[in-house]
Amino acid sequence: MMNPSFKTQAGQSAFTTVYDRALERWPVPVERLFVPTRFGRTHVLVSGPREAPPFFLQHGMSGSSTMWAPNIAALARTHRIYMPEVPGDFGWSEVERPLKSRDDCAAWLGEVMDGLKVESAVVGGQSLGSWLSLNFALKVPARVRALVLIAPAGCFAEVGTQFILHAVPCMFFPYRPVFDWAERWMCAPGNTPPRESSDLFAAGMRHFRSRFRVRPGPFPEEELRRLLVPTLLLVGDKEVITNGPALVERARQLVPHLQAELVPHAGHLLSGEQPERVNTRVARFLEELARPSQAA
Repeated sequence: MMNPSFKTQAGQSAFTTVYDRALERWPVPVERLFVPTRFGRTHVLVSGPREAPPFFLQHGMSGSSTMWAPNIAALARTHRIYMPEVPGDFGWSEVERPLKSRDDCAAWLGEVMDGLKVESAVVGGQSLGSWLSLNFALKVPARVRALVLIAPAGCFAEVGTQFILHAVPCMFFPYRPVFDWAERWMCAPGNTPPRESSDLFAAGMRHFRSRFRVRPGPFPEEELRRLLVPTLLLVGDKEVITNGPALVERARQLVPHLQAELVPHAGHLLSGEQPERVNTRVARFLEELARPSQAA
C-alpha cells in the first residue's frame, strides 16, 4: 500500500530500499512499531532492554529515526530507546491530521507515549527533535524526567537565514550534488555526516512530500525559566544555523537546571559528526540521573 506522503509508488520503493539498508546495518536489535494517534499512525524504532528506563529520542527535520545509528549502541546499553518518526516528515509515520501548532506537537508525543504505555521518560532529540522535546517538557512537564537537547533548532534563538538559503535549493534542485553541498555546510570543516544519513536525506528530498506544518521558533522566556527538569544541552562549536556560543549562554541564563557544553569541531549535524563525544556525554548525564541524589 502506498503511503500518501510519497509522491509516487516508485519513489516509495526507492525510499524503502535505502531505509531498509540502514536498518540492516543497525548495530543492535531493533523493533518497528506503529502506534495509533489522532494525527495518524506513528512509526517508532525501538532498541534497548525491555525493562530499562525509557528514553524518547526524536530525529531532526528532513531526517528519520535511522539518523541515530551512530549513537544507538551506546545509549541502548542502559535505556529502552523509543525513536518516533514525526508525522509529515521523512519516515513511515502516516498523516491523518497534520501537526500545526505547539499544542498539536505535545498532544502527538503524549499519545505516542500512551500507546507505548510509558507514563514518563527522558525525552530528547536533535535539531527539530530538540524543539519537539523542549516543547513537550514545557507543555506536559509531569511526563518528562529529563531533557537531552542536541543542536537545537529554534529553542533559544531564531534559525538564521543562511539555513533557509541552503535548504531551498534542495527543494527546487533535487540532485545529489546539491544535497551534499547543503550537508557539508551544516557540518564543521572537514566533517561529513554518516553516508546512510546522507542517502536517506537524498531519497526523502526526491520522493517525499513534507506535511509538517510547524515552524520551530524560540520559546517565551517566562516558560523557559519555569523549566525544572534536569537538562543537557550540547551544541557544536561550529554551529551554523545560529551562533553556537551565544545560544549556550542564553540557555544558561534562562534554564534553571541546565548542563550546557560546546562540542569541539562539530556543526549542526552534531550527533553524526562527533558521535563518540556525544555518546559519552549523554551516557554520563543519564548515569547521573540514576544516582539516588538525582533520582527525585
